[in-house]
Amino acid sequence: MAKKWPELQKTPVVMVICQVVFEGKETISLLPEVIVSIQKTLPKQFLNMHTNLNLNLSAPLPLGESTVKAGASTQVSGSVYHTEDQRQKLEITSKQITYIDETAYKGFDKLKDTLDNYLKILEDYLRDTIVKRVSIRFINRFSFTEFNDVTEYFKTFISTAEDSVTNYPVVGYGFKWFSQIADNTRAIVNQELNNVVGGKFDYLFDIDVLCDSNLIFDKAAILNTIDELREIKNDLFFSNLTRKTIDLCNS
Repeated sequence: MAKKWPELQKTPVVMVICQVVFEGKETISLLPEVIVSIQKTLPKQFLNMHTNLNLNLSAPLPLGESTVKAGASTQVSGSVYHTEDQRQKLEITSKQITYIDETAYKGFDKLKDTLDNYLKILEDYLRDTIVKRVSIRFINRFSFTEFNDVTEYFKTFISTAEDSVTNYPVVGYGFKWFSQIADNTRAIVNQELNNVVGGKFDYLFDIDVLCDSNLIFDKAAILNTIDELREIKNDLFFSNLTRKTIDLCNS
């Protein structure tokens, strides 16, 4: 049974990134007809799409040449489907799927439903592939009007052995740490403080949890892995927040 986590009325989540990396003889074909077919099955808000090309040129272009004649060595390297404001993106390459959401976070259940829908659309293209990695990344931003003592807000921080080490005012800092959760699961955590204009302080708390695997593509198994990664992410997140920070998110 999933652990009960504190509820935050004002969520600090500003971006969510979910990724599935795969390999195999039958990876996603990025032929134009496949790209268009995928777009037709996506939600209506994903009306915008662009493709990225890889050009393998055998000779340098003449100076001043303004056009490129694409030959047999030109390949589509990926397609990005996005909303008009580009705050939601679904990027598909022959080796990975990446979903990026910068809209107001509506909770994990809504996110999981969205991922379920996209995996269902792509299931036929991925049926014979091997999933190598599944990851979720949550970027959180906290804003404070004063930030005199980091220990009042967070339980992980950097410090100096002597006050004299920093003879000049520190207006920002950042650090990264890694956790090995299991043999195939790890987390990368970035924390960064910035003193922004107007006397406000922005604190970024970026958690990326990754699970390596070597399994045949299975939508249910991927979603179960995402559930497990979310539990790890929440554990890292809430275990590093003080009660004061939690209360500020609910005030």
